[in-house]
Amino acid sequence: MEMTSTEYQNTTTEQPQANNFNVLYIIADDLRPEIGAFIDPKTRPWLNSAIKTPNLDALAERSLVLRRAYVQVARCNPSRVSIMTSRRPNTTHIVNNKGWFRKVGHGNTFVTIPEYFKMNGYSTAGCGKIFHLLGLPNSQDQGRSWTGDFFQPRGHYDKQLRDQLVLNHALKTIRLEAKRSQTTKRPFFMAVGLKKPHVPYVFPDEFLDLYPRENIQLSQNDFAPANMPDCHWHNSRATLGHDDLIKLRKDWVINSTLPTNVAIDLRRAYYASVSYIDSLVGTLLAELDKLQLRERTIVAFLSDHGYQLGEHGIWGKDTNFEAATNAPMMLSIPGKTDKRVDSFRMTEMVDLFPTLVDAAGLPPLPQCSQYSEETAVCTEGSSMMPLLQDSSSADPIKWKDRIFSQYPHPDVGEAEYMGYSVRTENYLYIEWIPCKEIIDGIWPQPTFKELYDIDKDINQNRNVANELVYANVTVELSKLLRGGWMAALPK
Repeated sequence: MEMTSTEYQNTTTEQPQANNFNVLYIIADDLRPEIGAFIDPKTRPWLNSAIKTPNLDALAERSLVLRRAYVQVARCNPSRVSIMTSRRPNTTHIVNNKGWFRKVGHGNTFVTIPEYFKMNGYSTAGCGKIFHLLGLPNSQDQGRSWTGDFFQPRGHYDKQLRDQLVLNHALKTIRLEAKRSQTTKRPFFMAVGLKKPHVPYVFPDEFLDLYPRENIQLSQNDFAPANMPDCHWHNSRATLGHDDLIKLRKDWVINSTLPTNVAIDLRRAYYASVSYIDSLVGTLLAELDKLQLRERTIVAFLSDHGYQLGEHGIWGKDTNFEAATNAPMMLSIPGKTDKRVDSFRMTEMVDLFPTLVDAAGLPPLPQCSQYSEETAVCTEGSSMMPLLQDSSSADPIKWKDRIFSQYPHPDVGEAEYMGYSVRTENYLYIEWIPCKEIIDGIWPQPTFKELYDIDKDINQNRNVANELVYANVTVELSKLLRGGWMAALPK
């Protein structure tokens, strides 16, 4: 049953739920699955097999590791809103970094992950980058998602690193919550948002030493795919917009490449940033152990999207390519993942909200209808809890066989096209639809199409949408794409 925000709040209380697990939600920024536990040269050849992430690797050993998790849009603001509400961009109407979702469409209706836990008796606390840093008042949903004040470090990188300040606050808060729970028996939901490895790459020098310059390898495909429409490419403005690189951006066009020394320096700095946040996660988890909370705490680790480090001639996210849409996600659930469980099923970030709810033993989220903008609580994803039994069951579970992402062009100002994509086991298919011609949700014929045969072209280097041999495949994938997420739900 779907309910409005007011109706839902009237059915919930903030009574303590002593038997529920605590939740520690950790989200990184711009982190592709550049984690030792996720490395697989056959399926993700663009990742660095020499990455140093001992703490995240240790977490994976007691987690459900979602090896094929995808975001619904590879950009900070829309992806984080989608994750926190379990709604897709066509429902939230947030597709770029402009606009606070509470002020767009029916965004003020949606219940977020921490808000749902708060309504069900949890103490909820947050710090760092959980929602996008819009620079607007209340852009971290203070007063609604959180029971106390949300902590956002001020200043920049002059005296102390931003993520270190976030960690310090998180440690303090967890200690307070642990002490408080001894008397109130109230579980906590703690969200920690780390800003790295987002540019600018600032980290303690010791982490750069982990990656000798002579060992850094460049991208295997620093060129745009053959037959790619120009609207699927961008000028890497987030990376090349910094002072030491901006002169390179002035003449940056499709198939431009960075000087080798610059590309090596950027990759090396990205890897060092990854190892830096790995160390912060290690400190946070060590505190859980010290407080004897690990056996009572669900730990979720994820990123808001992937990242391209020169692949396709792009330095950044902001595409529908695999390196941008595939992101790490893992869940440590006491009693369920005491030993590592790897899932190679395709999952989506909208699946996280219902999974956390189920893992914590809260009332499950209802499935959203096709149009649910006025519905407070529902999910456009599916709980991933059945995946825990997938490999051990003689009767394999039924699960979605395709996932959906999208990206606008341009992503600044008013979009001319929306690039809708469907990823199946063997293909990535994209249709670029003129935004102004979408009427009442009905799509016109695409202006451009892209099809990548993943089995034969893992790096997505050739668009084969117009090749005759793929004509039937293109027709079938177009039907799946236009059928949308509801038709793909596990039956």
